[in-house]
Amino acid sequence: MKFTFEAFKVEFKNYCLRYLSSLHVEREAISSFGVFTDQDMSSFVLAYNTQEHIKNLVPKDSSSSEAELANLTNIWWIPEWKGSDETFDPKESQRFYLKLEKLAALLPSPLYKESLFNMYCEVLAEIKHSNSLPKHSSNFFVLVQEADNFGLRDSDKLKKILNELEWLEYVRFNKVFMGLD
Repeated sequence: MKFTFEAFKVEFKNYCLRYLSSLHVEREAISSFGVFTDQDMSSFVLAYNTQEHIKNLVPKDSSSSEAELANLTNIWWIPEWKGSDETFDPKESQRFYLKLEKLAALLPSPLYKESLFNMYCEVLAEIKHSNSLPKHSSNFFVLVQEADNFGLRDSDKLKKILNELEWLEYVRFNKVFMGLD
């Protein structure tokens, strides 16, 4: 079977759905699900968060600006989320890394990164609007984040998976996180 970008997308979506179905969240609903990727998009981590996790991370004795930054970070910075697929299926993760190398060889660098980011957004949008999600909160959102990319250069793609209020809060997080607000 010939390796294609479309085949990778199908495999990636199935992997996301398998990971989501493996989550055992009984008391707390999932509030977000995302893909966090390194700067050259040679690897990724799937992650999820819950409202309970966010509340437990905000320091009780901090100033209002510190509390705001902590709250925004806990909501919008994927590495702070409750759990990830890092130990879910190590063999499958390794196979994905090898497939990402194949994809990188098929496409020139800028096109590879843009195509992959678009694909991640498309898959998460499909999952968000499917009936295959485990217990999730009414304000559930999906997010794709590239490490070290706070320029919001992917705003057109992210606006396809975030509603207007989520987008505005995500922009606010980026400004606060970068010290621009």
